[in-house]
Amino acid sequence: MTAWSVARLRLHVAELKGAIQRTGFGHLDAKDMAKMAWAFATLRYRDLPAITGLADAALQQSFSPQGVANLAWAFAKLLVTSSNVLQIITEGTMRCQEDFSP
Repeated sequence: MTAWSVARLRLHVAELKGAIQRTGFGHLDAKDMAKMAWAFATLRYRDLPAITGLADAALQQSFSPQGVANLAWAFAKLLVTSSNVLQIITEGTMRCQEDFSP
């Protein structure tokens, strides 16, 4: 995943926004969406249309406990409080609450 790699290396790539706009998020699975959210937060990439697009696409996915935790952390780090984001975190937590471990 390019966005994860860019964030992991702490690079700031101007082309990231264009790549996101060209490809969208519909082709990503839940794990990749969680990684994308992590990358956005790590890069402090606060492009609202991109974040909203990711949140909208994530509503169609079922996340693992780790994925839910990654999404919650990423969106909190980006100070995103949209209803879609809160719905994803709430529904994701409820779906896999028995899989969470302390």
